Amino acid sequence: MRNITGKVLLSLNWPGSGQKAIPGFQKIYVLSVFILPVLLLFLKRNNPEPFTDPRDNEQYQILELEDMLWFKENLRYRTSVPSDTLIDSKNCGVFYSVQSAKTVCPKGWRLPTEKEVKRLVRLDKRGKISLKDTLNIQLCGRMDNEKHAKIGLQNTFWLSEELTDEHITHWHTFGETHKIHNHNVVVARRKFPVRCVCEIQ
Repeated sequence: MRNITGKVLLSLNWPGSGQKAIPGFQKIYVLSVFILPVLLLFLKRNNPEPFTDPRDNEQYQILELEDMLWFKENLRYRTSVPSDTLIDSKNCGVFYSVQSAKTVCPKGWRLPTEKEVKRLVRLDKRGKISLKDTLNIQLCGRMDNEKHAKIGLQNTFWLSEELTDEHITHWHTFGETHKIHNHNVVVARRKFPVRCVCEIQ
């Protein structure tokens, strides 16, 4: 690297001046050519640009986490399904039925899997991250039989798991604790918000 850098610096001298490179210039050159691009790439990957949903031009903050991109906000897309309920356009977004949730993420995005969420929960338990703060989770509650319940106590998210005999695995977060379990979501006409994810290209 020293030889290559030296040759480049030599070419930057004024022709015929016989002067050596400016003191400290070599360090600046190495920093700008080799270190700065790596640092910028790191910052870009850890602070991705906001994503704009082309369907309604709503913009979302996103985060790179465990080789995935995650929405840091609940989805706010209004479907044509009358039963989907807008709770709070800023913090809580739309609460979707299980049927709507399956296909509601923008093109290229999807619901997280049980495995992906469990991986984040393990990091949270080990103190590596605060899942609530990292993903900016608000305790928005849920919809039970068209009634807004558990406000300020929990937030429940849909996962990509399959609905079987009216049962499906989903993710409850109570702020500092998280539970993933499976029970009936059809009888009580449960509706939850959505966080979308995608693989890093």
